[in-house]
Amino acid sequence: DDYHLPRQGSMTWELASGFTFNGTGDITNNYAGAPSTLNVAAVAPTTADFDFGADYTMNPNLQLGAQFQLMTKQNLVIYQPYTTVIGGNSYIATNTTTWSEACIGGALDGKYLLSLNNDFRLIFNGQAGYYSLVGSSFVSQGNTLTTLNLSGSSLGGLIETKIEWILDQGGWALDLGLGYRLLSFNTITYTNPNNNQTQVFTNSNGGNVTFDFSGPCVSLAARFF
Repeated sequence: DDYHLPRQGSMTWELASGFTFNGTGDITNNYAGAPSTLNVAAVAPTTADFDFGADYTMNPNLQLGAQFQLMTKQNLVIYQPYTTVIGGNSYIATNTTTWSEACIGGALDGKYLLSLNNDFRLIFNGQAGYYSLVGSSFVSQGNTLTTLNLSGSSLGGLIETKIEWILDQGGWALDLGLGYRLLSFNTITYTNPNNNQTQVFTNSNGGNVTFDFSGPCVSLAARFF
């Protein structure tokens, strides 16, 4: 029933937030050949995202639009023991490495809407966007202190299914979504403090360091018609 769907030609504005549940693979993979004593402080990091977007109603069942997104990942802390000599005596000390990961981006957005009854809709949502690292860093503190500000860009996407609860016909609604986000930064660069040159960030085996924001996600959104 079109009465329970947005009117053709109308705009819908959206504010949303959510969480993506990541693994530690993107970090532990960067420690190729690391000792078995490698300890990852955060076992199951998550990414929090904040979205603002707008959709144009092509017809009552189809909306196309755009989203502006900010994602920030829980910091990962790595503890690595090393041997140091003080006053001729050997001691086991710990090198602490903190990885901060965040990005911003814009995505094209498509929604297919189905009316379930007077109060609820089913929405199939897909996004494809371009993202850049921001506020991302590598800080290693132990026998030496190394601080690197990291840059990178990548394409990414999202597929999800939403249940929309219509709180005011023609006014606003709340959406609860469940889906999967695919976003990985496979080439990350930094400015070498020794020569001021931009370099690709590599691990101990010479492979590229990667940041992975991918994983299952849940979201909550308010949509205004």
